[in-house]
Amino acid sequence: QCKAKFHAPSFHVDVPVQFDIYLKADCPHPIRFSKLCVSFNNQEYNQFCVIEEASKANEVLENLTQGKMCLVPGKTRKLLFKFVAKTEDVGKKIEITSVDLALGNETGRCVVLNWQGGGGDAASSQEALQAARSFKRRPKLPDNEVHWDSIIIQASTMIISRVPNISVHLLHEPPALTNEMYCLVVTVQSHEKTQIRDVKLTAGLKPGQDANLTQKTHVTLHGTELCDESYPALLTDIPVGDLHPGEQLEKMLYVRCGTVGSRMFLVYVSYLINTTVEEKEIVCKCHKDETVTIETVFPFDVAVKFVSTKFEHLDRVYADIPFLLMTDLLSASPWALTIVSSELQLAPSMTTVDQLESQVDNVILQTGESASECFCLQCPSLGNVEGGVATGHYIISWKR
Repeated sequence: QCKAKFHAPSFHVDVPVQFDIYLKADCPHPIRFSKLCVSFNNQEYNQFCVIEEASKANEVLENLTQGKMCLVPGKTRKLLFKFVAKTEDVGKKIEITSVDLALGNETGRCVVLNWQGGGGDAASSQEALQAARSFKRRPKLPDNEVHWDSIIIQASTMIISRVPNISVHLLHEPPALTNEMYCLVVTVQSHEKTQIRDVKLTAGLKPGQDANLTQKTHVTLHGTELCDESYPALLTDIPVGDLHPGEQLEKMLYVRCGTVGSRMFLVYVSYLINTTVEEKEIVCKCHKDETVTIETVFPFDVAVKFVSTKFEHLDRVYADIPFLLMTDLLSASPWALTIVSSELQLAPSMTTVDQLESQVDNVILQTGESASECFCLQCPSLGNVEGGVATGHYIISWKR
């Protein structure tokens, strides 16, 4: 009987892959085998998992119960194998496809026993019955031996990337305000013992969120320019150079959120490093990511109302009669805001009675404070007009 068992369900690429082959002879006499081969779904590893011993005729008869190539009835033989995984297999599964055990030699009589996968079928009814019986009281075995029924076949393992040895910190001041260039400071520091190279940064809106968020979130590395619709929601593979041990770098990321609500942002750092495994040098690609959830809120609540020149409330305005358009800006931001300027852009159907000058330029509003403006307008007679007419656009430029 044969059972194969990887030591772990996954191995980092910079750690040797290790597994055991358990063999047990059910016949009444000792067996000596000449070769054991393990085959994998990636055949390049087959060459590292072969045990071979040239056996002479007299050795078959003498010392039959000694040496690692011998199987004694009723005793479990454990054989350890290890090899270094290839870096291109990161993220892939390595699976044992078959185990071959050769008795005798190729020049004389030779019998090859073959097990598919990792050995016996753990789901067979006979083995399930044996497993059930194994829960009964077992005789105590020496420390270096194991109960055959307690061995669970583990015929596959996963190769995962090397554990990164860098730190990634995100510094920002939430909440973000709609349409502002919100600054996120990314700090990357290397704790590796050797230089890391080809450091790349991917940053922005984490993929997989609502499509509307993707359309209304824009990211740039340049805070002096205002993002428009052409800017992406995620910047990918930004090269930032090499880092020596202990060295750190900072990158300023600017995000513009066009709608309110929560967004999850991702910062993903990847790099290359040379390392040695079992006296073999390999190039490992490592990565580390950090996520942060940022809430976006409105900077202002803006209220608009129409009143007469006597400041009486109006439900409607009349042609050629002047009226007042009043705007109230209430700061909803937890930060102090400076209104840089304001502008009323009139629709063609509306005219101004006096100059449209901003009355709130450079006004600073604390949380909960408000500012107001008043514009005197009139609607020229356009004949028989049914329904309403557009007034225009009210535009506020601000900063915090």
